[in-house]
Amino acid sequence: MSMFAVGCYTKHSSIDARGKGVTIVEWNDGDDSRRILGQGGEITNPTYLDWQASGRVLYAVSETDERQGAVAAYALSAAGELEWLGQETGTGRPACHLTVRPELQRIFAASYSGGSLSSFGYASGGVGPAVF
Repeated sequence: MSMFAVGCYTKHSSIDARGKGVTIVEWNDGDDSRRILGQGGEITNPTYLDWQASGRVLYAVSETDERQGAVAAYALSAAGELEWLGQETGTGRPACHLTVRPELQRIFAASYSGGSLSSFGYASGGVGPAVF
């Protein structure tokens, strides 16, 4: 059995987005079956996801049409259910990509619409304020 996360558009100005946000899926390698374990709809358009090194916290960017994007955090239970930990707003345009760097205790979020980069701290799994 494998577990993975999927992010999708929940709202969009030019497409009919009807996604549920973040979905945790269990995949059975033996018979290629799958089942949904948990969903989190607290964030708008979670288009890119990355795990904390422990695999128990999932981070997502919020790709919106607004002036600023955000990075959100979810805790993952042993059963695959998501618990909302909160979000922080970035310093630049809405992000489309993020990466978690545990050795720096940082989350970096990049935007291609504005060419900006935001850096967030994290502690105990939650997202800290953007420092740039």
